[in-house]
Amino acid sequence: MMLPAIIDSVYLTDIQYKNDEAYLTIVVNGVSDVFVCYPKTGDISVISHSEALWELLVHLMPYENSINKKIFESVWNFIKGKSINFPVKLI
Repeated sequence: MMLPAIIDSVYLTDIQYKNDEAYLTIVVNGVSDVFVCYPKTGDISVISHSEALWELLVHLMPYENSINKKIFESVWNFIKGKSINFPVKLI
């Protein structure tokens, strides 16, 4: 995804989870793309990011430093079967 210089809005609009991979549909300034992350359970729940998702997060952190936390919570709530009201406003 080519990221614009100015970010007006970022939304998480869908999560699909299969084979230990979470596919996140993220819309930046109206442009949608799918990113992958890898949730792992254990003593501590963690999420590994694909390179593309990590690059997106690094680019967006100056606009919203808690964006990673918002994605983490949304993914784990989805996996646990909790209700999520899409779209989730990330920025």
